Amino acid sequence: MNRLPLTDQPELPTSACRSRNGNAVAASLCELAAQATPHRPTAQPAAAAPERQPTTPAVVLPPRGLTRDQAAAYAGCRSLSTFSDWIRRGLLPGPIPTTRIWDRRAIDAALDRLSGLQANLVVSPLEEWKARRRAHGAQGNP
Repeated sequence: MNRLPLTDQPELPTSACRSRNGNAVAASLCELAAQATPHRPTAQPAAAAPERQPTTPAVVLPPRGLTRDQAAAYAGCRSLSTFSDWIRRGLLPGPIPTTRIWDRRAIDAALDRLSGLQANLVVSPLEEWKARRRAHGAQGNP
């Protein structure tokens, strides 16, 4: 007969220990089984884990992706129309393709190029053509 360990056996209610016909042997066996069953401690609420203190201070990084308003302010434009004009003329890059987010580093590179900080930067012929075409379109020529 396969018997489970005592800890896995279901506990019998005290009413089951009283036999219907008053059999004292059955009642005493139930009492012995109840005494042999180890005490099961009640579940106590888990103590809250102490809060961990950060070992290093939190570092706040400036976002690389900027919204249109943030990019205009970052580039030093006083208005969104000026910012749009600079983009149309090719002075500043447009948003990242398929998004409405401007790359902060691309704005930095464009401003560096305009201010002469990156004189050795080689612009591709395609980029030159695009800039000429944008400038030509900004003058009102189709």
